[in-house]
Formats: sequence, C-alpha cells, structure tokens
Amino acid sequence: MGEIAFAEAIAVPHTGIHGEALTSWLYLPRGHKASDDRGLVIVPYPGSRYDAPPFIYKPGALHFETSVQLMVAKGYAVLAPSLPMAMDEPPAPRLAEAMLLAVDAARRQQPGLSASKLAIWGNSYGGYGALLAGSESARFKALIASAPLTDLFGVHNTQRLNTLA
Repeated sequence: MGEIAFAEAIAVPHTGIHGEALTSWLYLPRGHKASDDRGLVIVPYPGSRYDAPPFIYKPGALHFETSVQLMVAKGYAVLAPSLPMAMDEPPAPRLAEAMLLAVDAARRQQPGLSASKLAIWGNSYGGYGALLAGSESARFKALIASAPLTDLFGVHNTQRLNTLA
C-alpha cells in the first residue's frame, strides 16, 4: 500500500428511485481525463445511504473484500452508490435502476467515464446486490460477487431486525 496513489472521494449528487436527493461517491485515478473511456466499477451495498464518503473506502483503510483504493490504483474509476431502502419495501427493489441513476450522474459530472465498461463488485449483501442488479440490466458487463447471500428468502427481514419489535 506504500506505493499506492490514494484517491479522494468526489461527491456525486443525484436523485434516487423515489425522487429523493442522494449523494454517491466517486474515486478517480490520477491522470483521469475527459477524453478517457475509463471502466467504472460499482461497489453496491443495498440499503446504504452515504451522506459522507464511506469510511471503509478512505485512503489507507483496510477493507480487503472490495478494496476501492487498489481498484483505482489499477486504473479503474470506482463508484460507491447510495442505495437506501424503505422498511416496507422488498429487499433491493429496482436495484439496477438505482445504481444506474448514480452511474449516469457520475458520467455527467466527470466526462471520460465509460458508458459501456461497467462492472459491479460486491461482497456479502453487496454480492447479492451485484447478482440481482446484473440480472436486471444488460448495461453491466462484468459481475464479481464474493461471499454473496443467494438464498434471500431464507434470510428475509434479517437486515431489518428493528421491524420485528
């Protein structure tokens, strides 16, 4: 990590699937230019809302499952999208649409991000999100789902324990 050129988070304001104001966070490699056709990796975690840059992706943070800083060091742009879910919704409704709203806002804000080189990399519940979003849209060209939950019926509502009281 001593030779990594760390990327700072860039706020990407956008509208969510319910019309709410959200902020997602973009990480760009040094030397990014408007003339690039840079691949973009989306790192989802359904239910997350990031009003500030995610702590686990900050420079120097040790988060090995989806190391945003290492992806950026290899030349990819990385987007951590805000993907809030209402308590009365099924898990991850319209997830691909929600991700793509953030992607399209990032592309408008930062020219040089590819329209076609989109990948999703998720771990655990984010891995489930990667699989689900990949099944909802052909815009994603690559999926990495590490340790995904694949039997969501079996764990339904475990993400929402406060609703059981």
